[in-house]
Amino acid sequence: MAGRTAAPPVTLPSLKTDAAPLRFLDFLLKETVQAAVLSKTGVLINVPTPERYAVHKLIVSTMRHSAGESAAKADKDVAQAATLIEAFSIKRRLDDSNEVLRETKKRGAGWRERLQTGTSRLPEKIRALSTPLT
Repeated sequence: MAGRTAAPPVTLPSLKTDAAPLRFLDFLLKETVQAAVLSKTGVLINVPTPERYAVHKLIVSTMRHSAGESAAKADKDVAQAATLIEAFSIKRRLDDSNEVLRETKKRGAGWRERLQTGTSRLPEKIRALSTPLT
């Protein structure tokens, strides 16, 4: 889901619940990697690449309200992105995110603005590592 308006929850009969569509899901799932769900049997699932997940978290953090539970979620989004960026630095993988960042910036002014705003919310130490994000 992309765009400006919030979509109503979608009914998922097989799960007997409703779910809110995730914004920018197409971007998030464009590239995935396999991961194991730890259980008795173990299951392989597809998850977003860490680079896409970090950028997605920075973008969605800018769309949350600045008070209450939503503000706490925005803080958590930024913290998760910061943790990944720091891990990229430790593992010398900051360059891996460059292609994702170029793609994000090509998606338009709104994407660039959200990315810049999200990046500005990162701790200074992490912003210094993530100069390609700006």
